[in-house]
Amino acid sequence: MSKAEAFAEADIVFADGERSVRQGLRQILIDQGYRSLREYGTLEIVEEEIGRTLPDLIVMDAIMDGVEAMALAKWIRAGELGIIPFVAIIIAVWQPSEAVIRRVVNCCVDYIIVNPLSPKKLMERINVVA
Repeated sequence: MSKAEAFAEADIVFADGERSVRQGLRQILIDQGYRSLREYGTLEIVEEEIGRTLPDLIVMDAIMDGVEAMALAKWIRAGELGIIPFVAIIIAVWQPSEAVIRRVVNCCVDYIIVNPLSPKKLMERINVVA
């Protein structure tokens, strides 16, 4: 399987409370050859979707609607949500304080990225895990 075929087949979920951020990320991923994309505006919907079908990669904002994504990541890693606890997870943070970074690290995500997102840095991370 070629790199382009692998990218096209990778199932990616991305979640952010801001529609414009989701649309921008969708376009970046499409431009890079990804085709199986699911986007959500709340962690509640992400949790429901992951309970049904686990993606290859999850990219989500650390806090959406006042809820921390780190709890969702911990449930996945503990095998309490989804069928594979080692799905790739990238969490984006707006305020990378020591306390927030510690909470993100403690939920065992694969990468932490700082908002505002650099498309180049984000794609580097996604391409590594995809």
